[in-house]
Amino acid sequence: MGAIRVKQNLRVGVWGLVNDREHLAGDSSAFGVGIDYPNDLVDLSLSSTRIGTGFDPSVSFVSRSGVHIWELSALFNPRPAWPGVREITQETVDTVLGGGALGGEAPRERASLRHNLARALDDRWRFVSNQLPVKVQ
Repeated sequence: MGAIRVKQNLRVGVWGLVNDREHLAGDSSAFGVGIDYPNDLVDLSLSSTRIGTGFDPSVSFVSRSGVHIWELSALFNPRPAWPGVREITQETVDTVLGGGALGGEAPRERASLRHNLARALDDRWRFVSNQLPVKVQ
């Protein structure tokens, strides 16, 4: 197994927010962490977001509170030496949405798998050979 080369990218991020408005009930905090390896051949990403049951930002909004969201994404983008083919993109995304310990809804999972073929003659043209959203409850 090879080491990560110096020319590769790696991003790590952490964020957090707390509401201190009056009349908010429950946990009024939200925080997240993510790690991303966004490179040409392989693009990997893992993130975790936790939104408390009482989180209600004054300036913006959240689609739901009382959840813990995990997302894993992997892209593989080989550039084969085939005539007329510039790049093949294969992507899989798995999202787990749960709120059990936070007092929210039961865990759910959503996954998708996509394959794209980019032709060498026209970069804007994409052929989607398979798109498979899966919902597990």
